[in-house]
Amino acid sequence: MKAIPYESLNDAMKAQFKAILKGEEKQPKSQPVKSEIIVKNPTRKMTNTEREYQAILHVRYGFEHVHFEALTLRLRNGHKYTPDFVVNIHNHLLLVEVKGAYRMHSHGRAKLAYDQAKLDWPMFDFEWVTKQKGGGWA
Repeated sequence: MKAIPYESLNDAMKAQFKAILKGEEKQPKSQPVKSEIIVKNPTRKMTNTEREYQAILHVRYGFEHVHFEALTLRLRNGHKYTPDFVVNIHNHLLLVEVKGAYRMHSHGRAKLAYDQAKLDWPMFDFEWVTKQKGGGWA
């Protein structure tokens, strides 16, 4: 999977990102850390659960619109959040987090980062997807 190139974003999204990076967008005064977006190439391979849900995303949105771990969001609390998938839907980004039915110790930390990202980056849509033991998705 390729990272989403900055040049492919529409003008409105470029302006939002520039404003965030320059610190022009309003941020809570109690949080001194500035939010930023890091566009990157994935550094790990997909799990089987992620690969399975990627197929669903490809059917819904098309192969060229679904990118694996294409960006990382720096959160205002100093932590980072990398969604499993970034989906470009008509120049709007949907960030998708995929989890298996088995709850590992990292599940809680991932949920906290996901929830914080939703607060810090309201211009994006977020989706948390969990594979059910019976095989479905919730």
